[in-house]
Amino acid sequence: MLLTEYDEQAVMQAIAKDAEAKGEKRGIEIGEARGEKRGIEIGEARGEKRGENRGEEKLGLLITAMIQSGENQDALARVSTDSDYRERMYIKYGIK
Repeated sequence: MLLTEYDEQAVMQAIAKDAEAKGEKRGIEIGEARGEKRGIEIGEARGEKRGENRGEEKLGLLITAMIQSGENQDALARVSTDSDYRERMYIKYGIK
């Protein structure tokens, strides 16, 4: 005589439900990690593009200011290749 009755279907359902919950939790963790990584990549790309655009605008302003003040061609050429000189010219012309 059996003291307890074994309900195999109920046990299997409980095991399946537990496995599903664990799988869902792991899936969420993986999805969030992938989403975060992708978000960082997108943000970095956008930031880099904005930085490039801002740098181009800033250099354009500097060259315009230098031309208006009568700087020679050598100074204009140097500002596009020499970053230290360019930084000094930004300060000189008050470009931030």
